[in-house]
Amino acid sequence: NTFTLTISVRGLAAKLSLPLGSTIKPGSTIKFEYVDETPSRTPTASDFGTPTKVAVTVTVSGSTGTLVLPKDWIGPYEILPVTVVDPDLNLDPLKAEEAKVSVSVEGFAESKPLTLTETDVNSGVFKANLSLGWWVTGKVEDVIPAKDIREEGWIGKKITIAYVDEADATGSRAVKIATLTVKAVDAEVSTNKEAVNLGEVLTLTIKNLDIARNPSAEFRRVTVRTTTYPTGVTFYASEVEPGVYQVKVAVVSLDKWTMGAPEVPAKLGDDIT
Repeated sequence: NTFTLTISVRGLAAKLSLPLGSTIKPGSTIKFEYVDETPSRTPTASDFGTPTKVAVTVTVSGSTGTLVLPKDWIGPYEILPVTVVDPDLNLDPLKAEEAKVSVSVEGFAESKPLTLTETDVNSGVFKANLSLGWWVTGKVEDVIPAKDIREEGWIGKKITIAYVDEADATGSRAVKIATLTVKAVDAEVSTNKEAVNLGEVLTLTIKNLDIARNPSAEFRRVTVRTTTYPTGVTFYASEVEPGVYQVKVAVVSLDKWTMGAPEVPAKLGDDIT
């Protein structure tokens, strides 16, 4: 006959009465023993013979954690996602758990812990947002004023993020390191066409990647001027993807212009800026 038992590593830790919250770490060995009380019997034997012990040893496999960043730089006003992928940290399949990385900034002696939260109760993927505002104030949503960025010389600084994997695929301790450079990039303004007739609509696009994912930068202000209306009309471009903003503006004749509408007055031959 064949007898089967299925048990998780976490369940085994409970069976062994390990302290509450303990788990059996990758690289550990588990020995299973079975005593066969009836190892053999011949027709002439008077009993089943000496009990036989059968054992098998298995090693708890682990996974090497990875530290993932979408790019190798961060803008002074940007919020950048930091991801750790490490199934070993998914100790409870019914609970979203946490991971930690250490963040260091060039020129500062201290390092700060950033807590990442599991994306789902059983994903093994942990995420958090990083910003220079978090480093200074402890709040991700805070943005450093431009004046402070210039005076403190943030542009060009290196930011080091370190994740300590206590048990990689071999059960060894490993450190994963990623480096970011604080960088500002020039904004770009473009239109979807080079010439426009009265009654047509222009799509204006602003690309400013160093403020990507900044919650306070959902809109960018843009002023459109024409020869007919040199004072200009101010519009608000909305963020369509991180760091990219768009607004649609109709070009109309002055007699058909409605103030406050997404329109700019012009006549044939006007330059639109």
